[in-house]
Amino acid sequence: MEKVTFQPLKALLKENAGNLNQILASFQAGGRRLNTHDIPAWFKEVIEPVFVAIHSHNETAAPKVFDALFSDMLAALS
Repeated sequence: MEKVTFQPLKALLKENAGNLNQILASFQAGGRRLNTHDIPAWFKEVIEPVFVAIHSHNETAAPKVFDALFSDMLAALS
């Protein structure tokens, strides 16, 4: 996720990269319509601003919000 710049979010993405990479690889192999190259931009434009706002408001809640957003995204992709 080279487009994401907020360090706490980058750390969480790095921790969860295996799950995301596995789902994205299955999409690419299966010929599904999702353009997996758009995922980093989606994280930058949608997830990062939400995460930064939550982190600024309540730093301890930010990882929980990330988990919910990330889990929902993985469920939607799979």
